[in-house]
Amino acid sequence: MESGSDFYRFGACTPHLQRVCDEIGTYLNDGSCKIAEAVGPFSTHDTYNMQPSMFTSVTGGAQVIDFA
Repeated sequence: MESGSDFYRFGACTPHLQRVCDEIGTYLNDGSCKIAEAVGPFSTHDTYNMQPSMFTSVTGGAQVIDFA
């Protein structure tokens, strides 16, 4: 899977969380995208249960979680 717009295309994140990811420059990794495909898109409300390792950049993932 590729980065950026490809993740948004199938809806791994809600539009608001996608904007945060775009701003930080990190995206959900392949494993997290598979979870999103099974249970629905991640939103800013899900960041309380998310781990930085769920993103392509752990540092960026931590920023997304804090910012969202």
